[in-house]
Order: sequence, then structure tokens, then C-alpha cells
Amino acid sequence: MNINIILPYKETYSEKLAGAVSLLVAEVKNQSKYKNNIKIFGSLILKKPLTKDYISCDLSDKPFYYIFGRTSYYLENIKKKISKKKSIIEIHNRPQAANFFLNNNNNNNKIILYFHNDPLTLRGSKYVYQRLFLLKNLNKLIFVSEWTKRQFFKDLPVIDSEKCLIIYPGSNLIKRVIKKKNNIVFAGKLNQSKGYNIFTNVILEILKKNRSWTCDIVGDDQDLTRK
Repeated sequence: MNINIILPYKETYSEKLAGAVSLLVAEVKNQSKYKNNIKIFGSLILKKPLTKDYISCDLSDKPFYYIFGRTSYYLENIKKKISKKKSIIEIHNRPQAANFFLNNNNNNNKIILYFHNDPLTLRGSKYVYQRLFLLKNLNKLIFVSEWTKRQFFKDLPVIDSEKCLIIYPGSNLIKRVIKKKNNIVFAGKLNQSKGYNIFTNVILEILKKNRSWTCDIVGDDQDLTRK
């Protein structure tokens, strides 16, 4: 059975600019015993994708008269490129895309939704009725943390489901522990959804009380850059 992995619109699945979603997808793909059956779909044309099975659903040919947004056009393009045979559709961090494929599931595909962020901040899972719909109709829901899963079940009439799994992002083991430094690192998007606003408030107090410690911040955010 083919496995079609759908990246978020604008996710950069490349060697130099890969984010957390892309890195996880590439790592799982490379380690999977089904890797020859996996295809990864994204919206960007990339010279050096993380894996060779990447398929670009370029939006440059989007007709001006198309009345829906780019995300809808992106999903329509993916639907056309997915095999007509029954397959697994794995959607990352976009409940809106999961709803699209649930409503266009003519082949009775198995549909999985992977949450990397707070479900209460994502379009298509903000409200109770939306999360109940996903819980009822999806084959599996995967969360990267206990906290993310708890957020999904917030205010729902149930607190868990056999459909739900927690799969933590992995990392390579090191053979020896290097000498540690008194350094705190924040790595990720510099926005509220990643907790950057909380971090900046707390880190100042920590550094004032611990003069031997330092802090490095690594990341960017388009909204922050525009400000």
C-alpha cells in the first residue's frame, strides 16, 4: 500500500531550510521499512529536497479565476497526483487538509493526522465540534507530546481514544557526553505559538540571578522580521 505524506503548505523540505516537520518526516521515511512505498508532497520547487521521493505541487499555474485560496488549490493538485489505488494519507499539522481529504475520500483511504503544534491554534481543530469530527472520522491521530494531546481533548466529552498515539521526535544518540557549558539555547520560530514571548520574559530573570550563564537564540519569524 502506498503512503502519501502531505506537508503543510509552504513547508520547506530542503537540506538547508528544513523545519521541525520536514526533519521528522525525512527521518521517519529513511528509517521506515516501507520507505519504498512513501511519497512526500509539498508546494515548493526544491533543488535539493531532503529525500528523493519529494513531489512538488507547484502553485505557479494557479489560474487567476480560481475562487478558492492557495491552500485549497495545493490540496486539489495533490489529490490529482495521488494514486487512484487505496492508500494511506498522512497529513502533518493541518486539520484543514485532513477535512479536505475526509470529504474527498472516494478510495476509502486510511487518513492520519499528525499534530506538531497546539490543536487549539490550528484552523480546523480550534473548536470542540471540529475536534470531535476529526476524532470520529480519522483512522489515527498522532501527537508529538503529552501536552499537545491534552490540548486536543480539552473540553471534549472524552479524555482519550484508542485512535490516538504519542510519537516523540527522535534524535541521534551520542557516544560520549561532551563537556557541558552554562548556556541556555532557544531554537525555533520566534513567535507566540512556540512560547518565545514567555521565554524572553523568563530568561532575563534567570540571567540576572545566574551571572555565569549565557543564552543563545536561534530562529526567525516573518511576522517578527516585518516589525
